[in-house]
Amino acid sequence: MAKFSEINRPLSLIDTYRGEAKLLRAKRNRALRHHLTNEDRANLRVLDGLDPGLITFIASDNRARFCFARNLSRGFRRVWRSANDLQVLHVTIINENFETSDERTEIRLAELTKQARHILDATGGSWIGGVDFAVFANRTYPAGGRVISPHVHATVWGCDILQHAQHVADGYNKRLHTGVAGVEAVKVQLVRATWPDIERVLTYPYRPPARTKTVYYNPRTGLTNIHESEKADRYVRYLRMMQLLSLIEQDRLCFAGGQGTVIRRQALQEAHTMLEQRTSATNRASQMEWIEDFWAELLPRCELRRFAAPQITLR
Repeated sequence: MAKFSEINRPLSLIDTYRGEAKLLRAKRNRALRHHLTNEDRANLRVLDGLDPGLITFIASDNRARFCFARNLSRGFRRVWRSANDLQVLHVTIINENFETSDERTEIRLAELTKQARHILDATGGSWIGGVDFAVFANRTYPAGGRVISPHVHATVWGCDILQHAQHVADGYNKRLHTGVAGVEAVKVQLVRATWPDIERVLTYPYRPPARTKTVYYNPRTGLTNIHESEKADRYVRYLRMMQLLSLIEQDRLCFAGGQGTVIRRQALQEAHTMLEQRTSATNRASQMEWIEDFWAELLPRCELRRFAAPQITLR
């Protein structure tokens, strides 16, 4: 029988499609099968396309916060039941002020869900909520190292990105206000993403790529393409995760004087690197061109158009 440390080794985004990772997943599922209920198996299929070490969700409205709490509950319920022969679920809660509460050696799923929902309910619109859970070698939180045992460390955190962006905007406005009589003040406007755009990026990583139909319209050819295969959707998955990271850094995308163009370039570079490792020389150029086209289509609908300079208007 496989070692527990081997069974619970987290499968990273890239490792998910390697033969070794598939073998480890099969061993893990066989070893834990007697612990799982039908609901757990369904939840496992839902979360199977996501790195078990990371669940991230952007809460934009009440529906998003509900989905986030539901996915949080599912993810931790699976981990808790899979390791129900152990007594420790190590959790650290960080509130909206980024203050770490007391660490506890034992905490139940209901309490964790209650605290997470309390944080989410206390937030306004356009908050980021994230959950990190990982398993460590012992009951203490290590400074680093690989995730190798079924002890769970969780982090629940929140950040009002638009409130932070407002502080940045106020700083711009104060600096751009000349104070000279007869000279009108200038105002920097915030840039916000809409819920459909966030939803488009967020919903895909929660589904197994091989079982998800993704539809894309090519305005140049007028054709609509449907990607159903694991090989085709794998690249879409990498791109979506890069865009998700960019949306999390939306406060930096608000102003071109910040890091908006850098984030976009880094996302393209990372996606390009992934494609280079998995595509032949014949289709690499077309794949890269498609990624750039996807960004060009996504950004205007997200209202993230201003990368050269912040939009300045007269009051």
